[in-house]
Amino acid sequence: MSANLSALVVVVSDSVFQGASEDRSGALLIELLSVQGLRIEPLVMVPDEIDLIQASVRECSADVIVLTGGTGVSPRDNTPEAILPLIEKRLHGVEETIRSHGMKQTPNAMLSRTVVGTRGRQLILCLPGSPAAVKAAVEAVFPTVLHVFDVFDGKRH
Repeated sequence: MSANLSALVVVVSDSVFQGASEDRSGALLIELLSVQGLRIEPLVMVPDEIDLIQASVRECSADVIVLTGGTGVSPRDNTPEAILPLIEKRLHGVEETIRSHGMKQTPNAMLSRTVVGTRGRQLILCLPGSPAAVKAAVEAVFPTVLHVFDVFDGKRH
């Protein structure tokens, strides 16, 4: 199934977008999603601006959209606020699994505002910006989360 699915990685970071810091989480996500058999679209980088974050998702035709960054509690963390209005069906269990798995590495994972849901036939995951959190999240929910595409196609759980 996953070989037929495409994925877009969106890095949400003012400093990465401005070239002031190096992207590590987006590159890691591309590697981890490739191992899952997903076809990867070119990496997108946007600053922590709600309208630009939303545009990156609205303009995307990929099956899986994974955003990294902007899920914390700092004043510039806007990813959940940008993505929640676009999500049609929220997947709370996936969010809980990501946070729970992340807390095995650090108790700070409880502060993540990870959001996961569907928009049409797209799966959207908003993950924290640290490479360790990205790795933990992918380990926690892939490939099982891709079952959503079987459900979209009418298969039962």
